[in-house]
Amino acid sequence: MRALSGALVVSVLLGASVQTAALSAEQPLVELEHVTIFVRDYDEALQWYVERLGFIKIEDQQFGPQQRWVTVAPSRNADTHIVLAVPGETLRGSIGHQHNWVFRTGDCRAAHLSLSARGVRFVAEPQNLPWGCQAIIEDLYGNRIVVRGPLLEAAR
Repeated sequence: MRALSGALVVSVLLGASVQTAALSAEQPLVELEHVTIFVRDYDEALQWYVERLGFIKIEDQQFGPQQRWVTVAPSRNADTHIVLAVPGETLRGSIGHQHNWVFRTGDCRAAHLSLSARGVRFVAEPQNLPWGCQAIIEDLYGNRIVVRGPLLEAAR
């Protein structure tokens, strides 16, 4: 079990597996482990990420009065997990103000259709950009998540 202090825990989640590199003086930070998304309610957020996005609950442990360590990931094999955290009073204004976590997909259009069918709200439809196809979804709190993949076939 991990304990959270008053400091902001930096923790989002990438669908692709990353091999862990050896730590060195030249490259001490080798991979992203967690990304935190502030939410109003643990259970409500957990339900949305699991049912709407199809993520898997990785951990859900009580560690203090009204505090839990709740993480989700797009797959059990993901190296990076999203921490769903209910912030203390001083950080409540941060809910819904985190933007542009990027998730890779093999087919942006198919991801859009699948997620839309689950009731996920897109604030930007799939479109080809110089770096590939991109769409933007918004979770139930207003956090924005980018879905990025290869260029759409019709526009190549």
